[in-house]
Amino acid sequence: MQRRRRNRFRAEARVPLALPTRANELWTMDYTHGELAGGRKFRTLNLKDGTREKLENYGIRKGAAMQRISLSILLIVVAFGAAKAAQQTKGELGDEAKKEVMQFEEEKVPLLLKGGSAFADFFDRVDADDVVIINGNGGTRTKAEQVAGWRSGGRRMLANDQHDHHVYVYDKGNVVVVTYVGTTKDEKNGKVSTNTVRCADTWVKEDGKWLRVVHANTAIQNQ
Repeated sequence: MQRRRRNRFRAEARVPLALPTRANELWTMDYTHGELAGGRKFRTLNLKDGTREKLENYGIRKGAAMQRISLSILLIVVAFGAAKAAQQTKGELGDEAKKEVMQFEEEKVPLLLKGGSAFADFFDRVDADDVVIINGNGGTRTKAEQVAGWRSGGRRMLANDQHDHHVYVYDKGNVVVVTYVGTTKDEKNGKVSTNTVRCADTWVKEDGKWLRVVHANTAIQNQ
């Protein structure tokens, strides 16, 4: 029996990869999963700028939290427990779900400008009790913290422009993901700042009522 000769490769010294030097050079992705209060399970695909994490680890960038992007494509777990990749819902069901959710999104901006209890009441009404809120710097807040912060009157929105909306409908019209870009000018504790962020809101319909279960944003430009 003829024996097959193995190819031999010359050993070479390993060359370490060059370290990233600026944002957007390295991106990473991972799946996370959770369960809503009503028992509905979901999975999200999370993208983050891994460059900033590397820069922090090597001391090039210090003092700033790693920013995360949570633009999500949901993987819905159907009632009998089998997971399947989410497919967008089209037609009448999809159009009706888009219309209903965008009414909340359009109602939100005037209330943002009013601020105070008016906007706090909006949050209290439309956000699920276990809503996931991710700030532009990667930090998180609870619904109670968000509502209390606006109700206190310590923050005042001077201008708000939300545009470039994209709407995706899943699970037979029961899950809607809205992405958009928002530019805001607000005053907090006497300091005025202008921010541009990319946002993603995930809405779920439970017992005929729409609730926002995720509000995530990542900073594009801050001044």
